Amino acid sequence: MAELAYIKKPDGASRVILKYIDRFESESARGVLAFSIYADRKQCNGWDVELVRLYRHFRESNFFIAPPGPNISAHIFAMYDTAFGSMKTKSLMYDMIEFSRSIREFHSLAYSLPRVAKRWHPEEVEDIVYNHLAKRTITRADVGLLEEGDYHPTPEHIYDQSRYIGISCLSNYPSQKNLDMILSYADSDIKDLKEHAEKYAKIVRDKMSEMQ
Repeated sequence: MAELAYIKKPDGASRVILKYIDRFESESARGVLAFSIYADRKQCNGWDVELVRLYRHFRESNFFIAPPGPNISAHIFAMYDTAFGSMKTKSLMYDMIEFSRSIREFHSLAYSLPRVAKRWHPEEVEDIVYNHLAKRTITRADVGLLEEGDYHPTPEHIYDQSRYIGISCLSNYPSQKNLDMILSYADSDIKDLKEHAEKYAKIVRDKMSEMQ
């Protein structure tokens, strides 16, 4: 079924998929079909509104937090994340803001919030980022894991990756405060994080210079 998203389909196929997608119970199948609608978005007006609706259904499913073992929900998040990064309906940024208040979704929709911040600059993003970056550790409960087991992604991984996402988001809000926050990671012993911070610190400096 995954190939469906990449093959050329006749005009109107996406609208047919959208008409029948709710008949599928599998969130994996629904995710692939949702991505197929995104891939043919030029043929389907309001595709982004419908994908947010489908994502909300996914949020309420047992797939949202994959059971212990391989992360079987990762590809579903990835498909929605890619699609959300291209949405055009401005009002949907509030859905992305809502989702990103959860550290799990802040991490799993890693492309979405930075794109929202770059395109529309909603002021809520800064507060969300600072709230997440203020944490020095993330517990299992913070990411919705109430039972023991080998879950993926781990809270530690979510915490590590959230710093990269937060830095990317803050680069769209040039200010001394945000520059200082980004630079606080430039002293990291983690090479990739240090380089990421230095890259986005330069972006913020350049934007601040343009504002003068």
